[in-house]
Amino acid sequence: MKFRRALLSSLTALLFFCPAGVRVSAADPIDIEIQRTAGRFNLGVAAFNPQDKSTDQKRMNELRDVIIADLTFSKNFNLVTEGPGVVKNKDVVAWGKIGSDSVLAAHVKIRPGSDVDISARLIDVGSAKENLSIRKKGSVPSMRALGHEVANEIVKFFTGQAGIFTSKIAFVNDVAGRKELFLMDYDGKNARRLTNDNSIVILPRISWDGQKVIFTSYVRGNPDLYIMNRDGSGRQRISEQSGLNVSPSWAPNGEEFALTLSINGPPNIYLMDKQGHIKRRVTDSQEADTAPSFSPDGSQLVFTSDRAGSPHIYIMNLDGTGLRRLTTAGHCDSAAWSPDGQTIVYVKGQGSDPFDIYSIEVQTGIERRLTWAKGNSENPTWSPDGRFIAFVTSRRGKYELFVMAADGSDQRPLFTNNGQTSTPHWSN
Repeated sequence: MKFRRALLSSLTALLFFCPAGVRVSAADPIDIEIQRTAGRFNLGVAAFNPQDKSTDQKRMNELRDVIIADLTFSKNFNLVTEGPGVVKNKDVVAWGKIGSDSVLAAHVKIRPGSDVDISARLIDVGSAKENLSIRKKGSVPSMRALGHEVANEIVKFFTGQAGIFTSKIAFVNDVAGRKELFLMDYDGKNARRLTNDNSIVILPRISWDGQKVIFTSYVRGNPDLYIMNRDGSGRQRISEQSGLNVSPSWAPNGEEFALTLSINGPPNIYLMDKQGHIKRRVTDSQEADTAPSFSPDGSQLVFTSDRAGSPHIYIMNLDGTGLRRLTTAGHCDSAAWSPDGQTIVYVKGQGSDPFDIYSIEVQTGIERRLTWAKGNSENPTWSPDGRFIAFVTSRRGKYELFVMAADGSDQRPLFTNNGQTSTPHWSN
């Protein structure tokens, strides 16, 4: 196999290691016409009111900032954050004069070192009627998470689809001197290290329910597959086949995954359960098949294969039938299926040009280039709602985690530190 470079997620291993309490309720139904401006909802966010004098005002403001940041990230809203306080429903009238069709008001109690109690209301400005009531309770350390939950429910009310603000991103970073596994909130906050292998960790994948992480580690010399809880506890080695145990992809049922094994021959794709039992072999190629990604309904896989002489993206049914090649040019890898099943993103490099991220429509084959910046852009991963893509890029001199809209617009840094970041995966 000949590859121009060796950073792409699945092919790294092949090149270098192959030889070796919540309540949400809607108020009484009323006829509300939700207005949008420039494709977004016009929403005011009033200053939060303390429930009593003991409330920590600084933390209360921080909570509001979290919710505003979430709603801003979603790009669903034209937010108005400066306006009169809302104590009673009649106070909302003024928000209509400054561009709001609805306003979020909240009473909050935060006692230092104790509990957080949030009572939030979404109020229609025109009728002064309460559209949505949200109640959240928790501990002070969970305050940010509670704010994310409030924002999720607001997005769901307006769009019919829950927000992504409690989702997580797993990634690899070498800030400690070796590649270790990290997990962080969707917005780049609360990054925490989950492994201390002092070795090489690659290709983490979070389960669809967000509770488990599978990854490959070379801590014992061989690229073995491990599973752990997302808080880093309960680590188990589940696949230690001689050779590769890499590039896992969770099936939507959460009970099995596809991965690449090199059992007595070229790397091929297998289906394995969470206990590490091989259920069956999916591909049977004399070349390298790797980097599988499940379709949302679990019936198909997209994967990388160099059976045509260079790495390209293929689709096949889980039973091995219906093989179809998607890409025709360049060196392609790291394909990921969108949550709605209609689009696949992947990485492509051509000649001496940098690697960039592309998307392709599954049914039509229409391809779009999403990144154009200097340096390489790689390892794309979809947000759970399919509206965003996280990826790593070297455009600023080292590999950092960026995010962009699904159409390639609004590319911006999401997480950066002193190390190099690689192979992110975004899930609930």
